[in-house]
Amino acid sequence: MTFILCIPTKDYLPVEVKTTNDLAEQILEELEYLKFGKNKLFSTNAISSCIKQACIYYRDAKSVNWRSSGLLYYYSFLNLAKAYLGGKKMVTSTELTTTKILHGITADPLQIITNLMDFEIKIYPPTQNNSINTFSKFYESVTKKRWPFTGNILIQIKEIVGFSYEISREFQSLFNISPCVIPVRSMIIDDGRSMWLDLLIPSSYDTVFQSQIINMPLDKKQFLELSHFEKEQWLLSHAQVTKSYLSDYVLKTHEINYTQDNREKVI
Repeated sequence: MTFILCIPTKDYLPVEVKTTNDLAEQILEELEYLKFGKNKLFSTNAISSCIKQACIYYRDAKSVNWRSSGLLYYYSFLNLAKAYLGGKKMVTSTELTTTKILHGITADPLQIITNLMDFEIKIYPPTQNNSINTFSKFYESVTKKRWPFTGNILIQIKEIVGFSYEISREFQSLFNISPCVIPVRSMIIDDGRSMWLDLLIPSSYDTVFQSQIINMPLDKKQFLELSHFEKEQWLLSHAQVTKSYLSDYVLKTHEINYTQDNREKVI
C-alpha cells in the first residue's frame, strides 16, 4: 500500500509530494492532512502544534543514533496522546499549552537493580493536585473506562514487555510484517588504552541482528573467547556468572585507541 500526500490549500502548500510504503510515515502524513484540512478534530492551534511536534520527534528519532532515539520516540508518542485527548475534548486547548498537563509517568534512573527487567516506572492517576496526567488520561479516553487505581502505581519492565510480542503478532496478521524482538545488552569497554562497544546477543539471534546493522563492522566471538579483562567487565557489571553467558555471542566494534588528552573526545 502506498500513500501520496498532496493537499494544496490557501494556507498550506506542500514542499514535496511523497509516496511511501512505510506504515508509520503513512499515519503521520494522514495526521498532517487532517491538521491542515477542514476537520474539526484538529481545528485548534494547540492540537496542530502537538501533531507537528509528534511528526518532528518521530522523524528525528529514525535518523539519529540509537542512544538518542528512544527519548525522541517517547516525546513523539506523548504529543500524539495529547493531540488525541484534545481531539476527544478530554482536555481543553488552554490546558494543552500550559503546565497543567503533565506526562504522568516518572522513573528513577538511579534505581539499584541487577536485572533490567526489574526497572520500575511510576504512573500517576488521570488527575492529581489540580494537574492532568497524560498517559492515564489517555488510557481512559481509549478504553472508555475509568482508571482502575486510586493512587500512584509502580510497574516493572518485565510486567509490560510481553505486550510488544502481542503487538508484533498483530502487525504480522494485518500488514504481513514479521515480528522480531531481539534481546541485546550493550557495554562500552575501556581498558585504559583503548575502548570499544560490546553487544551481547543470544546465539539464536546474532545472524538476524547482524543483517540489520549494515554500517557498523562487527567481530563475533563466543563469550568464552573474550579476554579475561573483558569477561570480568561483563560479569561484574551484571552480577552474573560465566554459565549465564555460555549460549551468547559478543559482537565487538573495532577498538579505538586514545590518550588521556583526547579520551573525552573519543567517548
